[in-house]
Amino acid sequence: MRALCVFGLVGSLLCALEARSEGIVIDSREYKLSLNAATGGIDPAAIWTRHVVPAIEKALRNDDGSLPKAVPFGAPETRRVRFWDTAGCTLSLHDFVLRERTPMKGDQPDPAGRKFTLKLRSTDLFQAANTRILESEGKTKLEEDIVLTGQPGERLGTRSQFSASVPRSGEGDAFPATFSNVLALFPELQEELRDAHVAIEGQAAMKGGRIVREVVHSDAEVPLGKKAKATFDLTVWYADPPGSAATVAELSFKYKTNDGEVSEAVARRGRALFFALAGTLGPLRDPDPEPKTPSALPEECRAAAR
Repeated sequence: MRALCVFGLVGSLLCALEARSEGIVIDSREYKLSLNAATGGIDPAAIWTRHVVPAIEKALRNDDGSLPKAVPFGAPETRRVRFWDTAGCTLSLHDFVLRERTPMKGDQPDPAGRKFTLKLRSTDLFQAANTRILESEGKTKLEEDIVLTGQPGERLGTRSQFSASVPRSGEGDAFPATFSNVLALFPELQEELRDAHVAIEGQAAMKGGRIVREVVHSDAEVPLGKKAKATFDLTVWYADPPGSAATVAELSFKYKTNDGEVSEAVARRGRALFFALAGTLGPLRDPDPEPKTPSALPEECRAAAR
């Protein structure tokens, strides 16, 4: 993004302010830990008391030895999730994913609450921060996702991936049938693909991946510092229909930045909490998980996703 500069004493100041306002602003940071869904130990109350609370006790004690007040998980929310792409994997090959998410009312999806979200995901911050989809109308977000690297017994590290996203409300029961319909929902996507010299096949049919029943336990939180708090999610994916075994499980926490700024204390405490959680989870943590989103893409596009 470029700043418009007018020279002169006042103009130089305006230029500097404009450049600063156009800088990269990450809205939030999310730390993610994959769990072994096959263990059958994905119980939110047990995970909170046996793993999250001990991690908080280890990493977040105040200077006087007291502990910050933590709030446990609330009632779960169930949603139906599906990812879409063309047969030629146009989105996956160019770092995009398209997710359909619909809240459930009992055993049935509620079309009135359905949302489509287009994301660009990349380990390159500048690619994510400068994607055209962040110029879209609506509530766009630029986020950092942080995962562990290293195997048990090794010194653990972290790796970041960045995502830019824009949501759209869905109407009715039908999903856009062709890629042209998707481009109509997200017009900035067409400009982005043209910038990358991608041949756009508007009449290409959209294909859905497997249907996922997503159960999310949220509302848990703990302070990280002044005006900063970590909010936790325990997300479990099940194959459809109801009653199927869990296929993916993830424990995560995130905190919002202060208009792109994070204090050293908050960053340090967030990182300490992440490593403490990894330690308390023990064998419940999956050190070599199948990536969550690619596992739910159309089968022919899973290898194309990064």
